[in-house]
Amino acid sequence: MYTSKRNVLETVALLKAHGINRIVLSPGSRNAPLIQCFISDPFFDCMSIIDERSAAYLALGLSLESGAPVVLCCTSGSALLNYAPALAEAYYQQVPLIVLTADRSQAWINQMDGQTLPQPGIFGPLVKLSVQLPEVMDETSLWQCNRLVNEAILTCQRSGKGPVHLNIPLSEPLFDFSVPTLPDVRLILDNHPTEFTLPEALKERWQQAGKRLILVGQSPSDPALSKVLDNLSSRCDCVILGEYLSNLDSKSLIGNFDNILNLANAQASDALQPDLLVTIGGHIVSKRIKQWLRAQSNLEHWDVSTTDRLTDTYQHLSQRITASPISVLAALPEDKPTKTTETYAALWDRLSASLPAPQPKTLPFSDLSVTGSLLNLLPAGASLLVGNSSPIRNVQYYPKPTLKAVYGNRGTNGIEGSLSLATGLSLHNPSPLYVLLGDLSFIHDLSGLWTAQQSNNLRIFLINNGGGGIFHHINGLDLSPNLQSYVAANHQQQLDAWIKAAGFDYLKAGNHEELSAALAAFTDPNRTTSTVLEVFTNPDANKHAVTHYLSTLKNALS
Repeated sequence: MYTSKRNVLETVALLKAHGINRIVLSPGSRNAPLIQCFISDPFFDCMSIIDERSAAYLALGLSLESGAPVVLCCTSGSALLNYAPALAEAYYQQVPLIVLTADRSQAWINQMDGQTLPQPGIFGPLVKLSVQLPEVMDETSLWQCNRLVNEAILTCQRSGKGPVHLNIPLSEPLFDFSVPTLPDVRLILDNHPTEFTLPEALKERWQQAGKRLILVGQSPSDPALSKVLDNLSSRCDCVILGEYLSNLDSKSLIGNFDNILNLANAQASDALQPDLLVTIGGHIVSKRIKQWLRAQSNLEHWDVSTTDRLTDTYQHLSQRITASPISVLAALPEDKPTKTTETYAALWDRLSASLPAPQPKTLPFSDLSVTGSLLNLLPAGASLLVGNSSPIRNVQYYPKPTLKAVYGNRGTNGIEGSLSLATGLSLHNPSPLYVLLGDLSFIHDLSGLWTAQQSNNLRIFLINNGGGGIFHHINGLDLSPNLQSYVAANHQQQLDAWIKAAGFDYLKAGNHEELSAALAAFTDPNRTTSTVLEVFTNPDANKHAVTHYLSTLKNALS
């Protein structure tokens, strides 16, 4: 049986009509009418997660893995505030989440009634659309409710996917479950034309540009994009840059560009500067390349995306091309270089090849060396989730292995929710998911360990360096002894007790020999239980390892 609340019936029936069936519920009484409808219909696949913050990151993982919208549903009051971090991440990663928040009657907001706060629009610019559903009293309000729900569902899946918020006021009584079936509803669908023709003016400008650079940000794994980029580089003199999170396997991809820019002298840096920058995908981790491109005086920038959002990251935006990146790249005209001197692409390739990757066992036992040891042993085709701060930067020192997909919360760069996201990614994928995290990311989402018990294919590589490792690479932190505790959050905790209590297998390593033995067990394809490998490093060795590695390269670009 279903609730008698007509705005709830309309919402649930439209979700079903649009084929959206994954529902992540959190307990509560105000959202009981919604819960009752979802669990009463076998079409819906429901999960109950107590912690709303963890629930939201889990939903984020489910949607990332499936590509389909996932519904979040919570009670009124402070419960929905816990969705905010994951919604911010979903907004910047363009992940379709549908947030249903139950609310009190508007008459009781700000009147000292229990669990009340102003919920409409509470997520501000972090959602693509926020709507306040009416409490349905007549045909007009029913029509309005239907239109708003349709609009929200379509918006989350339109070009530039992202989260939407439906706030649903529900007056008492809440527990009238007397309706036998969901109603017939009016279904509204989008049409998406696929034809694309690159304007002749842009084709001409592409051919006129002497030095062309394509920068690929965070993107889902797409072999077709890698193929198009390989084809483009064979037809044209152009450079393709991307990080692990670009998820590219293009043979033409240059991933160590941050080191190139760091070590290049002024003359080389000038020669590397593009005339035309083409960007696709989302966020770039490297702060250095952002600053380098922003500092250029004459740069033309095309941003190619299917989103509706205008983003001028590099402060030179001149063309916003709203189309599929694959269609745009495939339409760029051929322009094979006829010069006998070194081409722009050849210059980048030569400099990239001159910078060898670190050799883990020749470095001090450190964040940098253990990261390389893990990457060198990852099985071909594995999936990898990389935590923020030091881990996402350290992987970039190494060539990207052949991976199925690389994930990371770079939409907002926060350390929270990584374990819950990993669980969401792993629940509907039987293959092992490798997770590279720092200790603070792990500690921040300890409640996610409880949720993670539902998965047996997590392989968590936990680097415990006694605090926020990235802060030890920032000049000035050592000027005050108090900053170590308050900024880097230094600690001396070993995390085995929490890990074992959650039912995970536990391994540990504190030197190269122990790590080699532990990694063999950690990456064993016959392992059938979720496992955490805790690796202990220290800040001094971490800083020294990076300094030592870069010092060996300092003359490579001269």
